[in-house]
Amino acid sequence: MNDMQIDRPLRNGRGTGLASPVAGGAFAYHPPISLKAAIGWCSHPVKVTAASKTILSCSCFLRMSIKLIGQSGQLLTQSVVSKRRSSLTLNTRNFFGYIKNKLLAPALGSTEEEPGKSVVQDDAKKKDVADGGKGYSLMERCRIAEVCGSFGHTDLAHFLSVQSDLAAEVLKVYSAEEQRERYLSKLATGELQAAWCLDDEGGSDVEFLRTIAHGIVPEEENETGHYILNGRKKFVASLGSPNIFFVFALTEMVNEYKNQAMLPIVCIVEKDSPGVEILPDRTVSVGLHSTKFHEVVFNNVHVPLENLVGVGETNAFHIRFHGTAVAGVTSLASTAGFIKWTIQEVLPYIHSTKVVKSKMADHAFVEHYLTQMSILAYTAESMAYLTAGLTDSKEFQDVLMESVICQIYSSEALYKTADMLNQLVGKQTAFQDGDGKFGRIYRDCLQQSAMIEDTILKMFVALHGIQHVGIKHGSHLEKLRHPLQNPKEVIKYNISALKAPFFRFNKHPKLRDNIFGSLHPSLKKSADEVERLCILFEKAIEMCVLYNSVATIQEHYCLMRMSEVATYLFGMCAVMARASRSYCIGLQDADYDMFLADLVVRQWKYDVEARLLKPLFGVKHMTPRLPQSVLVGSSGVQPFATGVSTPPAVRAAPNPIGHPTKKSPYVTDLPRLPVPPLESTLKKFLKTVRPHVDEDEFQTTEKLVAEFGRPGGIGQELQVMLEQRARQTENWLADWWLNTAYLEQRGPVVVTSSPGILLPAMKFERVEDQLWAAAGAAAAIVEFTDLVNQQLIPQERQGKFPLDMSQYGKVFCTMRVPGVTRDKMLSFGEERPTHIIVAHNNHFFRVEVYGENRQPLSHMQLYDQLLQVVAQSREKTLPLGVLTSDERSRWGQNYEILMNDFTNSIKLDVMNKAKFLLCLDGPNRVMPENAPDERTAAALQMIHGCGVQGNAGNRWFDKTVQLIVGREGQIGVTYEHTPAEGPPIATLCDFITDRMIEGEQRGTLNAVLLKEGPERLDFEVPSNLLLAMKEAESALERMVDDLEMTAYVFPHYGKNYIKSLGLSPDSYIQMALQLAFFKIHAEPGAAYESASTRRYVGGRTETIRSCSPESVLFCQAMEAKSGSDKEKFESLKRAVNAHKEYVSEAVAGYGVDRHLLGLKLVALDAGMNLPPLYMDAGYIRSAYFRLSTSQVPSRFDTVMFFGPMFPDGYAICYNPREDCINLGLSSFKSCPETFSREFRNQLEKSLLQMRDISLSYSKAKL
Repeated sequence: MNDMQIDRPLRNGRGTGLASPVAGGAFAYHPPISLKAAIGWCSHPVKVTAASKTILSCSCFLRMSIKLIGQSGQLLTQSVVSKRRSSLTLNTRNFFGYIKNKLLAPALGSTEEEPGKSVVQDDAKKKDVADGGKGYSLMERCRIAEVCGSFGHTDLAHFLSVQSDLAAEVLKVYSAEEQRERYLSKLATGELQAAWCLDDEGGSDVEFLRTIAHGIVPEEENETGHYILNGRKKFVASLGSPNIFFVFALTEMVNEYKNQAMLPIVCIVEKDSPGVEILPDRTVSVGLHSTKFHEVVFNNVHVPLENLVGVGETNAFHIRFHGTAVAGVTSLASTAGFIKWTIQEVLPYIHSTKVVKSKMADHAFVEHYLTQMSILAYTAESMAYLTAGLTDSKEFQDVLMESVICQIYSSEALYKTADMLNQLVGKQTAFQDGDGKFGRIYRDCLQQSAMIEDTILKMFVALHGIQHVGIKHGSHLEKLRHPLQNPKEVIKYNISALKAPFFRFNKHPKLRDNIFGSLHPSLKKSADEVERLCILFEKAIEMCVLYNSVATIQEHYCLMRMSEVATYLFGMCAVMARASRSYCIGLQDADYDMFLADLVVRQWKYDVEARLLKPLFGVKHMTPRLPQSVLVGSSGVQPFATGVSTPPAVRAAPNPIGHPTKKSPYVTDLPRLPVPPLESTLKKFLKTVRPHVDEDEFQTTEKLVAEFGRPGGIGQELQVMLEQRARQTENWLADWWLNTAYLEQRGPVVVTSSPGILLPAMKFERVEDQLWAAAGAAAAIVEFTDLVNQQLIPQERQGKFPLDMSQYGKVFCTMRVPGVTRDKMLSFGEERPTHIIVAHNNHFFRVEVYGENRQPLSHMQLYDQLLQVVAQSREKTLPLGVLTSDERSRWGQNYEILMNDFTNSIKLDVMNKAKFLLCLDGPNRVMPENAPDERTAAALQMIHGCGVQGNAGNRWFDKTVQLIVGREGQIGVTYEHTPAEGPPIATLCDFITDRMIEGEQRGTLNAVLLKEGPERLDFEVPSNLLLAMKEAESALERMVDDLEMTAYVFPHYGKNYIKSLGLSPDSYIQMALQLAFFKIHAEPGAAYESASTRRYVGGRTETIRSCSPESVLFCQAMEAKSGSDKEKFESLKRAVNAHKEYVSEAVAGYGVDRHLLGLKLVALDAGMNLPPLYMDAGYIRSAYFRLSTSQVPSRFDTVMFFGPMFPDGYAICYNPREDCINLGLSSFKSCPETFSREFRNQLEKSLLQMRDISLSYSKAKL
């Protein structure tokens, strides 16, 4: 049968498939031998749908699966749906009875003792390939392997796999014509038997083998080159002794960098070659028919050059993975047959055995285990034949990923079968049965599982998934056919490629044609679940890569979990494709296929969510947490000055800091944060979505919004639940926000969360000048803390509305303490600590800042303390502080190690309780290419310390307030964002600047010190933390190198001119940012701006969505070649007024984002599914804030800096002054689309262009 033939259905609706002696075994599944037969055994033409061409989700294995699903979906008819839907109502118990009575009970229906052997003999005789070979397709070979497994002949299946899938397949693909003529025909007839010699003392990694092939260059013209092979290899001998060995070895070659290096090769060695010795006494029995592990020794074996298979390193990798991957498909088919045979062998036992005075077969646990074994076999069959069909069809060129997954699942399925067999027959029977039936099955499962298990294949799957996630194949990636060859290159390439999520990388999202569009409608729920998990997995990979960068390849635990999730996803796709096909073409027992597919998806989704993703990304219970734009989307992401960079997810336990039950003493009777009307929020939401989607996408979003907000819909239900929460708490958002937006986030706080603030620079000629300035700034902060404690900070207002002042009390004496899964916030303000921490040369000192009777020390007395600090720390020590810049879970683990030492725990308690931290920095080590001017260099010093070679080790980034005084005159603050937004810090910075300008020596001159001097905190650093420090240093260096910062003062005009136009300075600058982005990217930029909701008790922030239809029209008008200045200025005014209106609503608590976030979190708290609206492209895109902005006004020449919210975004903070605008811009160098300096240039052009049209308009009026 060729690929163009399709088996027609029989009367009972089942296709003939491959002729087999198995007449009706378990499941009685007869897979066809061609792809078209696999997707529909009928006479109707098969048409490829648009959905089948969709590259879905995280890697190529899903692309292949959905291709098949898309083709089978063409067979749907309304009559089939209406006729068969009612039969899908079997409950679980009836279904299990159905398995026992109808599918598992019948005998195999064959009188031949060992039917597999006749198939093998026929297989060996068939030679349809010109130069020799069996000619069977992979689909046929899978069927043969399954038949072997169905009678317990796993050894026979393994022998055929080595002959066909390893030896013959490798020869056909990689060998020269002479090699094929010499060996293929003999392999097909069985005259030659092959052995696969990969494993040796160095393992199975082709780069670390111990077997060496030394190349010999011929000395005479009539001589030929050859290799001298030395080493020891392991191989499996199945049905006889091998005649030829495929040997992997290392040899010295010139690598791609033109250097001599040891690179892997593959060569063929014949058994009779001098120096080859097989050690028969080193054997281990594996399998029912004693498959043997042997060792072969190569002692100065002469290997001719013509015996080399392929050339160079690349082909060695290709051969290793191609061979084992193809073998994995037939191995999985054999496993499916073996599990079905195991079930057949167990059934008589459980029917004849009694447990607790009743038949074992009547117990629920027995039904459970048999059902699970049936699912294993069904899924193994589906995955194996789906992959085989895809391989046999020449349409697909990249099925390696699916093949590797098949081998992984084969090992896992056998292991699980052994475990369930142990539960069914008992340990005594399983272990002590010896050579009896169950003992042999148990041993065979475990040993076969261990034999085919290959951990490096899991690494391959994970790295291949990273290589494919969310991006198209480029020429660069096509070269990386095997990512294990150069995993760092894969990661580096994708750090930039992953900057844009899949729905931004292409104009039309990949999930536009979803899985359900290509499946039978009865599988809609299952398809939706798989699609959701695909998105979750894709975003999880992105998070892992973006958080860990090149270090991802060291996150082995994470990569192994990725591989397991990929296996589950492929399995779910395979069973859905099979069930849909069976049902659509009317196969007998199609109801059973549909039920099993639904059961697999329902079971495995919990495995993905709870068992696999929880260790990686904090999924709680059975509820998925989608990262950033998928879960949080429009209502959880904020920038830094008044928000956060990372999204909330699900609610955690309340934390004392920020808990809204205790009102601030500064104000009384503040109102509660309102819950906006749902209809109003949805209307505003649609308006903000419009600039970011096309017409079709907008119509889809409108439908989802209408469904979400309809009377009696899910949105109304969630609205009632949220309103109830609002009545029960003083601030319905406060607990959620603190825990999910900050404490549960696992990324580093440096750059991604903690901003830096640059104060007016000074000039220091000596170290004493630096210490004098530092003492004055520290004295100012101490004075400010006293004003806060005495409630003397003036009441702040927003127009007529008084603001909540409680955040001022959370800024000092606080510390964010890391945790493995969640941080905690500690506050000691009520204890009124009297000390600060001073850092110098990576040392930390406790320094008292009060004398007797809590009198603050004077400027001079603090200066004396700092002189003593410098005298005691002239040499640098280990940069312990760099650990605080690490990813939070790793830092949490290392923090526990530090705390295990009692003296360390005391010193950490001193650090935690300190009012703030003063960093006395050494010279700034910023590279000139990273900072073209002193102001930018100073800004980088504030935000990350410029790495360990600079001053990053002189920080403790968990401390809320760190005052930084640099050696060259830099002064600023970096603050940890969790307890407060930007305004209290900005007020503090103004206070410091004001005091330093005044130059007052405040404090009591005659105060008596409580101690002799500073106390150095010398930590005991365990040896295992030294490596952790190195890893944290490397991670921080990557962030330092990636961040591009620009400190800029726009000198041409400031807020006075903007006010003279009758426009809001903030709204005006926001429109300038929109225009600059539009000039660079030729599209609107979703922009976030913080709005304070402190007019409500416990208020934090709301999002101002600065991009609007009016701003888009303004940008288009400004870039258009036509149009008068009057028209352009009128367009500017409309855009500014639209922004100003949104600001008014946001500060009043009636924005879009927090309300939608509350509805989402209340649903997750209730254990409900995420409404479809939150997965919509419009929702996601409108919240992908590539412009993260914040206005931080100050009376002085200050500016704030922070890192972008998204990898391909910008962060812009601005301080509008009377006659200029201070700006801090940043982007990531790893994104090729974003450059801070180019944005600065376009922003200046935009501001000047806006001034020009306003001047022209003003002259025209005159």
